[in-house]
Amino acid sequence: MPKRSRAIPAGYPRNPLKNAVSSPVTFRVTSGPGELIGTNPINAEAGIATILLRTTGVKGDITVSAVAENVTREGTGTISPRDP
Repeated sequence: MPKRSRAIPAGYPRNPLKNAVSSPVTFRVTSGPGELIGTNPINAEAGIATILLRTTGVKGDITVSAVAENVTREGTGTISPRDP
């Protein structure tokens, strides 16, 4: 079977993960009934950092923000827990 090849656009890095963020990412709950669990800050791997978030049992949206060195924009996300 012949090998498939694809054209790589000019300026596109051969390894896109090479330049991905791998610095520490700091998370915080900016509003709502939630708390972070575990290590914080956490080192990103291939540009991905994850956390565990616990709800306090009180209804309401939870907003979490994340910041990292060399990243010019703070990331935020809102979670709306469902009733059990």
